[in-house]
Amino acid sequence: MGNRGQWSRWGRGMCEGWSLEIGTTFRGSVVRQDRIEAAPTWLASVNSAYLSEHPDRESAMARVGANIESHIEMVLHDRERVGRGRGSNKCYATCCSHAPSHSEHPESQTHASWANHSCVTRQSEQ
Repeated sequence: MGNRGQWSRWGRGMCEGWSLEIGTTFRGSVVRQDRIEAAPTWLASVNSAYLSEHPDRESAMARVGANIESHIEMVLHDRERVGRGRGSNKCYATCCSHAPSHSEHPESQTHASWANHSCVTRQSEQ
């Protein structure tokens, strides 16, 4: 995918695309889609999940960047909540066994379920 942290162009003309890799966690993509008798559009995706369609490359890239940024903010927020209780709450060391699994909670609910986990809740009550 090219250099991490930078947009990399691949292809050309009707087969043009741009990729963005952030660490090993996020892979953004913007791909040109040509249409018969219409202006080309740009498809935005992150980790192969479709986000949206845009009239220009710049707005598609901005959408990918905003999506990745919001996910990073969520991870940092959760990490801060869990990390605050490291010294006083030994649950942090065993949270992997307590964390809700993907089979128990659909992906869309995992963040909310984790936020209500007993060790995280105890941290916020202290």
